[in-house]
Amino acid sequence: MPLSLMGQCSQDSDVCGAGPGSYTMPWATWDNNPIWANWDIYNREQNSEGRDKISYNQWYVEAFTDNEEYTTLNRAETPPRLMRCDSAIYFN
Repeated sequence: MPLSLMGQCSQDSDVCGAGPGSYTMPWATWDNNPIWANWDIYNREQNSEGRDKISYNQWYVEAFTDNEEYTTLNRAETPPRLMRCDSAIYFN
């Protein structure tokens, strides 16, 4: 049975986006796999403020076990986490 994890934005897609998509592996592989799952969470520039285009977005990880035989009816979600998005260039 596969387990898929995917980063998602709590806000609508016209405010925030996430990519590249889901990471899917068999359940048994997740505990012993050295590969990191990562997502890019980003805001839409038109929804940001100030010269550094600051916005605060919430994101979460969604978990599901869809395959050819089964479809997850209620996908699991972690509690949302707050993050700051900006275009500032003064960070190293």
